[in-house]
Amino acid sequence: MNYAKLALELDKADVNAAEIAWAYELALKESDAQPILFMNLVALYFECNDTGFAAANRLSQPFFDFSYYRAQEVLDLAEKRHGPLTEILFWRLYLRERVLAEDVAEENYIALASRGDSDLPYLPPFLSSNRTRYGDEATRLFSAAQKQDTTRLRYIYSCRGFVSP
Repeated sequence: MNYAKLALELDKADVNAAEIAWAYELALKESDAQPILFMNLVALYFECNDTGFAAANRLSQPFFDFSYYRAQEVLDLAEKRHGPLTEILFWRLYLRERVLAEDVAEENYIALASRGDSDLPYLPPFLSSNRTRYGDEATRLFSAAQKQDTTRLRYIYSCRGFVSP
């Protein structure tokens, strides 16, 4: 079994986040690591920044503290290997907004969405509009995430019930 398959199997089984991260980290060292492996790991590290997720996975404080910074490094590696893909650019913005609480203009997400290769950038504008805008795009996104076999897809699918304050 290669490390990519191991990472995906562990992620699907929803085992401890640190174990999943370890497997993804090994998978990324393989020369044929696909962009989705990078994005799955970034989403996992993003979730590790949530205190509830961290507690449920019994993550150590150093792992919790490290996860945001490692997510940024993984994005750098992904972009170096695969170029500025829409989802890489999305996660850069989304991490700044959700982890660092920086203001990210909706126009930044819409500009990414206008590339036409991913519905993921529509997620923040959809949520911030209390689900009144970009409903078709969000429906496609949630439908694609419905299988929930990775932390990334579980997170995206979980947003379907979220409404901004």
